[in-house]
Parts: sequence; structure tokens; C-alpha cells
Amino acid sequence: MNYNEYNTCCLFTSIIMIVLIIFKFKEVDLCLILLLAALFSITWRGTKLIHGKNMIEKDDRDNNYFNHPLFILDLSFAILGFLCVINSRQIHYKFIYLTILIFAIAWTLHFLEKRKTSRMIHFSGHCYVILIFFLTFYLYLK
Repeated sequence: MNYNEYNTCCLFTSIIMIVLIIFKFKEVDLCLILLLAALFSITWRGTKLIHGKNMIEKDDRDNNYFNHPLFILDLSFAILGFLCVINSRQIHYKFIYLTILIFAIAWTLHFLEKRKTSRMIHFSGHCYVILIFFLTFYLYLK
């Protein structure tokens, strides 16, 4: 996956997630945190797409964005969202641990300079989160 495909796909998954959360607002514990996580993800991905790779990632190592405030908000609320989901116990812990494993693999590959594979796995993690949310709150599978 190249830079624009990856960010576009993650943007769409974040939009889908925000819609799913809004329709189940009263059933999801601490859903405001999850809404903010999706909103900051949309904002970060949109910013990356609007400004482009050359503006956001100015060096060859692709790690220049770690200081960007929107990246920090996106990552912080994603982690906070995971913690809220773990504490609410609405989603089975096996699904949560598998999600954490998927994102840990993606980040590990990112730091090992395997960008395309890392992006694909990270996007797969986004899709998996949507699937688990849908199965849990729309199909009521526990």
C-alpha cells in the first residue's frame, strides 16, 4: 500500500467507525472516548492526505510526524479507547488482545522499515476493529 492509499483507507474506516458508534451511542460504555478517537483519526488522516507526504514526513525515515499534535492526539485517544474498552468488558478480551497484537506487529514492521507491509497490517487492524464492533454491538455476539 502506498502512502495515499493507506491514509485514504484508514480515513474511510474511521468514518465507518464513527457512524457505527453514533448509532449505538447509548449501548456502548465510554463511547465519547471512542467517538473522539475516531474523530482524531479522521482529522489526522485528512491532514496527511491534504498536505501530502512531503509536507508531513520531511525526512527519509518517515518518523517526522511523531511530533505532530494531530498524530499525538490520534495515538493518545486510540490507546485511551483501548483502555476504555478493556475496562468496560463489553467486548471479549480475546478480540481485544488480538487487536493489540495486530497493531503491535504493524508498528514493529514500521520501525523495521517494512512500510508497505506495515501499512497493510495496520489497515487490516482498522478493519478488524470495525468487524469486532459490528459483531458485538449489532449482532450481539459475545
